[in-house]
Amino acid sequence: MEPRSFAICSFRSLVIIAVSLLATVNGAMADDVNRRVEFVSAFIRALSGSEDIRLEAVAELTNESPQDKLSSCIHTTQLQMHEMADAANLAATYKFGGDSKDTPSLLLKYFATKGEMFNSLGNMCETMMEGPKPGIDYGKIAAAMPKLRADMEYIDKNLLPMAVMVFNVLIRETPDKQGHMSRLIITREQRDQLVRDINRGFKGLNAKNANYVVSSAAILKDYLARKGYKCADETE
Repeated sequence: MEPRSFAICSFRSLVIIAVSLLATVNGAMADDVNRRVEFVSAFIRALSGSEDIRLEAVAELTNESPQDKLSSCIHTTQLQMHEMADAANLAATYKFGGDSKDTPSLLLKYFATKGEMFNSLGNMCETMMEGPKPGIDYGKIAAAMPKLRADMEYIDKNLLPMAVMVFNVLIRETPDKQGHMSRLIITREQRDQLVRDINRGFKGLNAKNANYVVSSAAILKDYLARKGYKCADETE
């Protein structure tokens, strides 16, 4: 092969390799963005599912007898345990780098701990419903139930900063021209879909007396829609 022909073939080969590498990099970046969107969506679904179960339980408690309330408690806590287990198992499948590297594990810890609390509460309700048995201090159990509920509300406070951490997985790691971390890695359509998911999944997002689950969803929505972050397909 003549030197000129060899050089042309080598150049073409290098171009093909460069294009292939670029396509691989772009594909990996797209996969990472999609995984991060899925992570935020999973967070929204977990909170929405838990809140739906809570609202259904509240509706069931109207004018029910003590036995019916205990039965509802067992049913509700079992559903919540499944919801928390599913959310924890899903959170365990995500791994991110940079500032978001600890976010999945923190969510996993929250969902696992909350699931254990629901399990404990359900066991208390089951023991109370079974009726008198020797060696069981029912007064102690009755006193422990509201304490456990208070602890569950307290742990839910962690959802407020967690909502911000979940949002942060969508922030581009490189600053804008002004040196601010104001850009998202998702498109406007992806952002708007997340906002729609929140609007559909929760009632009373703007209520002053909203619980921590709903309030955390409201915080996530606020960061997505009102904090002024630019999407990947918006000009700076």
